[in-house]
Amino acid sequence: GIDKGLARLTPEKIEQVINKVLSAETGARLKTYVETCVHCGLCSEACHYYRSHDNDPQYSPVGKVKQTLWEMLKNKGRVSADFIKKASRIASTECNACKRCAMYCPFGIDIAYMMLIVRRICHLLGVTPLYIQDTAHSHAGTMNQMGVKDE
Repeated sequence: GIDKGLARLTPEKIEQVINKVLSAETGARLKTYVETCVHCGLCSEACHYYRSHDNDPQYSPVGKVKQTLWEMLKNKGRVSADFIKKASRIASTECNACKRCAMYCPFGIDIAYMMLIVRRICHLLGVTPLYIQDTAHSHAGTMNQMGVKDE
């Protein structure tokens, strides 16, 4: 699903989707998190992905956000398709949104929330792994990610 979605992207579409999500779907919560985080890395010890990769800082919760969302913010949505591919990989496979990092953050920053914003952007751009894309479409249509009918 990722490569098929990448083939349809243009720089304008990427910028438009990122800025739409950041302006219309986020607000004071995201702004507060971005402005409050001091990149101390205390959240890292909570992350099983970071710990299972020999404590490599790029796999820390704050490292994942720095490589994705903060780049989008810094560049005002002007990022490349290759960047979106990397962001999708990080958001879909390196963070399961368990929110353990928020429990370790001295400021209570919910890094999983920020990674979910990255997932949302990637979903709207059509750049997510196929099965995740199917689940997201099911949830959007039925408000039930498993496609279970009411009856």
